[in-house]
Amino acid sequence: MVDENTWYVMFGPRRSYRTPDRRSSQTIHHFDSEADARSFARIAIRNGHTVVAGTRPGLEPVTRVAAEQVRIWALDRAERDPRQGRASMAFTVSGDLDGRQELRWAATATEAAAIAAELKGLGVSPIQIKKDGLALEDAGALERMIAAEARQGSGYE
Repeated sequence: MVDENTWYVMFGPRRSYRTPDRRSSQTIHHFDSEADARSFARIAIRNGHTVVAGTRPGLEPVTRVAAEQVRIWALDRAERDPRQGRASMAFTVSGDLDGRQELRWAATATEAAAIAAELKGLGVSPIQIKKDGLALEDAGALERMIAAEARQGSGYE
């Protein structure tokens, strides 16, 4: 049996729109699939909302998408595909922090390494880096990709 409402998207007015005398509230919608949650998040972002998303508390593995990462997460596959002339979010960096899955996306190996260092500083362990969904086989693989980016230019602005 498939669990219903496994994903949530929480959204509300951007913090910059709030005034000291007016409180704003966040709204939560639940979805049966990650694809539905992503689609809804794209709409909320286009409407100027601050958005966070994740799997419902109590489900394993726990996935949380921070407001800083939700724009990238919400892109559909065509928008992330370099063959479509857009930046590819080919790298994922993930790890466990106090039983909660931390997941971030990166376009380049250099960016993935910076995110991994940031997560390590937060106490996330173990950290796993994947490129196009496949785990990097050894620690030197990321360094070789960074060196190749430096030689060729990453192609991203």
